[in-house]
Amino acid sequence: MSTYLSMLSHGETIYIPIPCPLDNKDAALFHELERIRREMGASFADRLDGILRVELNGGRAGAFQDGFRLGGQLMLELLADDQ
Repeated sequence: MSTYLSMLSHGETIYIPIPCPLDNKDAALFHELERIRREMGASFADRLDGILRVELNGGRAGAFQDGFRLGGQLMLELLADDQ
């Protein structure tokens, strides 16, 4: 949180990449995808990898939008209380 506030106060763009569990070689999801690659073939596993990445990124985008809306609502309430 302090990183975000610091970036905002300095006028910097807020972008901190979130690691994908598909890239983490210690994650269970990575191991499952590797097992699928061995059993179902590379072509199927590559298509599944692409689909999973779209879903994971979509979930992150939705969470960001929800957080942004919540922050906006809190700001409006704080401003309304001051008047």
